Amino acid sequence: MRGVAYELPLGETCFRRLRQSGTRIYVDKTALIYRLVNEDRFCLLTRPRRFGKSLLLSTIESLFRDGLRYFTDLEIAKLWKEELCCVLYLDLSGINLSSVQSLNRSLVSLLRQAAEQNGLNTATLPDEDPITALNEFVRLSLSRDVVILVDEYDCPVRAQFADPALRADVLNVMKAFFTTVKSLAKYCRFMMFSGITRNTLSDEYSCLNFLTDVSLDPKYSTLLGYTEEELQQYFAPYLRHIQEIYQLSDNEVISKIRFFYDGYSFDCFGKQKVYNNWSILRLFRDPLCSFGEYWYESGDLSEYLKDYFLEKSLSSEGPLLSKMLDSLHQDTYISISSLKFVPEFNEVNAPALLFYLGYLTIKDAFDRKYPQRLVLTLPNHEIESSLAKLYTRVMYRRDPEEVAGFFDALLGTLHDYAHLSELASRLELLYNTYSYDSQIYRKEALLRDALYVGCCMHLIPVCREKVNAKGRSDLEISLNGERVVFEFKVASTPDRVAAKLSEASQQMEERSYGEELPEARLTRYSIVVCSATRKVAAITARQGGEVLGRYLA
Repeated sequence: MRGVAYELPLGETCFRRLRQSGTRIYVDKTALIYRLVNEDRFCLLTRPRRFGKSLLLSTIESLFRDGLRYFTDLEIAKLWKEELCCVLYLDLSGINLSSVQSLNRSLVSLLRQAAEQNGLNTATLPDEDPITALNEFVRLSLSRDVVILVDEYDCPVRAQFADPALRADVLNVMKAFFTTVKSLAKYCRFMMFSGITRNTLSDEYSCLNFLTDVSLDPKYSTLLGYTEEELQQYFAPYLRHIQEIYQLSDNEVISKIRFFYDGYSFDCFGKQKVYNNWSILRLFRDPLCSFGEYWYESGDLSEYLKDYFLEKSLSSEGPLLSKMLDSLHQDTYISISSLKFVPEFNEVNAPALLFYLGYLTIKDAFDRKYPQRLVLTLPNHEIESSLAKLYTRVMYRRDPEEVAGFFDALLGTLHDYAHLSELASRLELLYNTYSYDSQIYRKEALLRDALYVGCCMHLIPVCREKVNAKGRSDLEISLNGERVVFEFKVASTPDRVAAKLSEASQQMEERSYGEELPEARLTRYSIVVCSATRKVAAITARQGGEVLGRYLA
């Protein structure tokens, strides 16, 4: 790529390695890090996955262990004056939870590794007693201040256990371990825990109540994630490359990226917004793959959302993704105290779960008069697409890529007006992929929702039941600058097909569906499904008063 002097730090979680390369971008957050380590000595920071928590802790580790060795030309180099510390860095994401014995050995192994990295003699560390090993680590370090950093601290709580007794035993081990960490705070210069959920998740982790939760503190709201100013400062060549590919102006490329990936806020007042690191870096790595759903690709925990999906999408017609997303587009009010929940993820307060997982974020229209109440909303279009894919996998028990493939094929036939029979066949293939296929040919809502799912997964702007002064259309999409409107009708028997087709076409014309954007080319599709034969029985495509194509089974 022309003009790119520095490489993307995609997937890099080690600060030292990143800086040693000399060729990779590091977005300088060190002024905020300086403030954090001096103002909040014992703290907790939660963020959804892929926001750079591990790199942040690795940066703090290097600062205390190596001093300014890898911080040349960064903001903190002008501020930092401290002596080196002994740093205990524990990444709990890889610990073995298959048994209590395996967990104990994993913790001791992490402690032994940290001792070696700090030049300590590990001969006195036991093999399977993490509490004794932790105390011994601190004793060996007493000639220097100690810094304790724990990454993915809530991983044991979030893990899925087939055996409830094992889960209880594992959490008891972690409670005892963290209680010991708390008792050692008097020897520590700084201590930080990071994870997805808050420390008051359950009685097991209440021992961490000495930590200050800075997760929603406006001072640190941009500590993780990229601001729009940082995108323009650090990634200018990559922005120019996207401009060249898509023939966009400066403002247009920022607006497009903002539409797909912006909108996360971890400021309790919802005023400061950031982009997810992973999504932005993936976009810049391969913009030729268009604006993808990178959040879904790195996703997990989808099964925990099943109950929420079911509750929010059920209607008299059946499960509707559009109904669920409608509820998420509306403001969701939640108290800060409600974020302190017991982490049985299939039973928790759903907005809190969605917030922690990154599917909801704090909206900017926050009322400062009520600082204990948050207003949540969907952050961006990428999250809508990710939810559509998760919904397809969990609710329909279908591979999202399979459904996306059928939808791709359908889009390819959309403008072949001379062969609308092919469009009918593609629609039937799409409908038959859903688990409620015995009902889909009887309900207009299910027919349009199948297309709605496909549009959401493909990041195609879509509106269901759009209201104008004269009526409400079934489905409208924006496709390559064109407005496409669909009106669905269900005919109970084949002899009713022609009348339903005429009714659909007349309804769209009389009620001016899709005419809100007069500059866009407008195509209207009337689609009739016969419930008796379970077939797409008729299609008409029109532009204005002109019939572009007609199909009758």
